[in-house]
Amino acid sequence: MKILDHEIIRTSAFVRSYIAGDEAVSSRFPHRELTQEFCRMRSSQGASRSRLAALVTSSMAPRELSPQQQVSLTALSSPDSVVVATGQQVGMMGGPMYTLYKIRSAVSVSRSIRRTHGVEAVPVFWLEDNDHDAAEASQLTLPGADAAPSVLQTWDGQFPRMPVSMRSVDAGMHARIADASTLLTGQHAETVRRQLLEAWSTDSSWGDAFIATLAPYLERWGVLVVRASQVIRSGMHAPLVMREVGSRTITAALQLGTESCRQQGLSIQAQPPEFGFFVIDDQSRRRPDPGEPGLLERAQTRPQDFSPSVLTRPLIQDAIFPTVVSVLGGAELAYHAQLAEAYQACGIEMPVPMLRHGGTLLSPKTRRLLAKSETDATSYLHPWSEIERRCTQQLTQDIFPDVDAKRAAVDSLLTPYAEAASSTDVTLIPTVAAQRAAILASIEALEGKIRSAIKRRNSADLDRARGLHSGLYPLDTLQERVYPLAYWQAQVGADALANALEVFDAVGGGHHLLIELNPDPPRD
Repeated sequence: MKILDHEIIRTSAFVRSYIAGDEAVSSRFPHRELTQEFCRMRSSQGASRSRLAALVTSSMAPRELSPQQQVSLTALSSPDSVVVATGQQVGMMGGPMYTLYKIRSAVSVSRSIRRTHGVEAVPVFWLEDNDHDAAEASQLTLPGADAAPSVLQTWDGQFPRMPVSMRSVDAGMHARIADASTLLTGQHAETVRRQLLEAWSTDSSWGDAFIATLAPYLERWGVLVVRASQVIRSGMHAPLVMREVGSRTITAALQLGTESCRQQGLSIQAQPPEFGFFVIDDQSRRRPDPGEPGLLERAQTRPQDFSPSVLTRPLIQDAIFPTVVSVLGGAELAYHAQLAEAYQACGIEMPVPMLRHGGTLLSPKTRRLLAKSETDATSYLHPWSEIERRCTQQLTQDIFPDVDAKRAAVDSLLTPYAEAASSTDVTLIPTVAAQRAAILASIEALEGKIRSAIKRRNSADLDRARGLHSGLYPLDTLQERVYPLAYWQAQVGADALANALEVFDAVGGGHHLLIELNPDPPRD
């Protein structure tokens, strides 16, 4: 394990300011450190424990809870417990790896709270399945035949405004997932492929399939799941809907918070909508006109027709659960900074924000390639164009003179001509300068051709570099944002992957780690 500097992974300016304790950022969060007093206060807030237990039980059906999840459910039912929450939208093949990192970060924080404050803390994963972005939910990236990342789409594009919670796998989608699963490689690929096709079987809901893919980790770590759609179906969010429909209090507070961030020079992650909730009509999610007829009556009689926007979802979560810590990604942290006034307007205590852990995984194959090339992983955490240029420059650094020497040689060649032009006809001086530029351009072109020839001759080295880049920094971004959970599980197995993330317990949130994977032997 190695902690990577935030400069290396190109963390956003907002996140770096938060980590540094910049007052402009940290002042946007009322509770910046977790205390026993805050835990005690939050444990007495939220919905009744019986309703929370019922909500979780219905959200996790039809799966049976593991013994560890049963322990967590019992703890949640206790009036003295608190919640550490994180969440994510539905993702194909388990979603990008940062989904699992968020879950494991919540587990680490829960353990820390129990150890440090003696308070029972329950990790809860909020499955945001009210979202209607099916294109994002059904897209995945896997290495293709040439090891280059290939972006695949498993959805047919039908009914684009339908919430994900209402979607089921059809025969076409199942076939596309089956085709995509053939790209999985590793000792456990066949097992993972079989599990995926079972989870994403025809007529299964997308939410059920996603939970089934995450199940080995949720069950092992005792993480409870609550589906956003189940919350909406229960009507537990109705008081917030009525507050918004009646006076648009939430929208006004969101606008105030956003303006406060802007005045402090902070980036604005999400623009407040004119109305804080979507309305669902005939399985289609839309933004309503705040003044449209019948909206108040509909909120009173059918609150389940209203689902939150990205800025009102956290309010619902923390109005219902006794959340003391929210585990967030960088973008989520940025828009949570806009919410302080909205939490206050709704009478909800804003949880302590914690940045999730990040990770770049080193498979055994990657480690072998690194050893063979005598490089380290961080040298590949750059855009491919930079790496290719660097590799080529290394190959040619002893062949071509440096820029200064090159220019000096050309200047020495042309000095007599420049002097002759100055003494005979000064109008020829620009011509000499033009010849200088043309000679330098010709030399650059010649060097380019020679470099291309060297690249062809040393294609094996470049191919190795390209393979390492595709594994460590695919699509010129962090690995955790690209390849799905199933990709890594196919290589090393669920147990090895879960064991590798135990390192999160040893470091605080917000750190990005290089993590070595050691595969489990495949099982019959």
